[in-house]
Amino acid sequence: MEIWQQILLMVFTPTATVAVLAYILRKFFDRALDRDIERYKNDLQLQRFEYQTKYSLIHQRRAEVIGEFYKLLIRGIREVADLVRVLRFADGEPLPVKKQRAADRFNEMSTYFFEHRLYFDESLSERIEKLIRLVRESLIEFDTAATPEAHQPSRADRNAFHAIHPHEVGYPSCRQRAPT
Repeated sequence: MEIWQQILLMVFTPTATVAVLAYILRKFFDRALDRDIERYKNDLQLQRFEYQTKYSLIHQRRAEVIGEFYKLLIRGIREVADLVRVLRFADGEPLPVKKQRAADRFNEMSTYFFEHRLYFDESLSERIEKLIRLVRESLIEFDTAATPEAHQPSRADRNAFHAIHPHEVGYPSCRQRAPT
C-alpha cells in the first residue's frame, strides 16, 4: 500500500498545487478585471457628466442667442414697417430720421445674426438670410424712391410696405418667411 500511497501522493500533490495556483490566479485576475471595469465605469460617468454639462450650456446659450435675435428682429421689422407704411401721419419726425432709425435697427439685427450664426441650424440660417435680404432690398427700394417732402406713397413705398406686411394679397411676406 505504500506504493499506492506514493503514486497517489506523486499525482495528487502536483495536481492539487496546480489547482490551488489556478484558483488563486483566477481570483487575482477577477479582482484586477473588476477594478478595471469600475475604473472604466467611473471614467465613462465622468465623460457623460462633462458632455451633459457642455451640451446643456450650449443649448442654454443657443436659447439666449435666439431669444435676443428674435427681440432685435421684431424691433427691426417694426421700425422698417413704420417707415414704409402707406399712410404716413404727421408725427413731426422727419423722414431722414425715421430712415436712419430703421436702418440702425435693421443693421443691429443683421449684425447680431451674422455674429451669432453658429448657434442657428443651417435651414433656419438660410431662412433668416433670405429675410435679411428681402428687408434690405425693401429698404433700398424705399430709400431710392422716397424724398423727404413726399407725403404721397410711391410705387416703391407700396412695394416695400407689401413686403413687410403679410395681410396684403399677392405679395410675399417676410413675416411669413420669418424663422419659427
